[in-house]
Amino acid sequence: MESTPTIRKKEEFEAFIRALEGSSIAHWKDIAEAVGVDKDTITEWKKHPKAREARIKGIQVALTSMEIAGKNDWRMWETKLKMLGVDKDNMNVYEDAHNEILRE
Repeated sequence: MESTPTIRKKEEFEAFIRALEGSSIAHWKDIAEAVGVDKDTITEWKKHPKAREARIKGIQVALTSMEIAGKNDWRMWETKLKMLGVDKDNMNVYEDAHNEILRE
């Protein structure tokens, strides 16, 4: 198991965590520039347990935002299914699925 990286630039690290949680910056290089550290520092910080938790939170924020913005758009739901690993082309969809489930 890897050891937790030592954080020397605490303010910058907290800005890094906020950026991950907010899911507002798309690329690691952009995050490094935004918080004022080298990209190699970001590479080390990504290993920190707090950073892993922040990435999960950021993904949840992004998915929630996606659902709100595209709640009436079937393409958004199709994209979300792809992200979750669901292949809509290989799914069996029944017209009367609700009644079928109730019978079982």
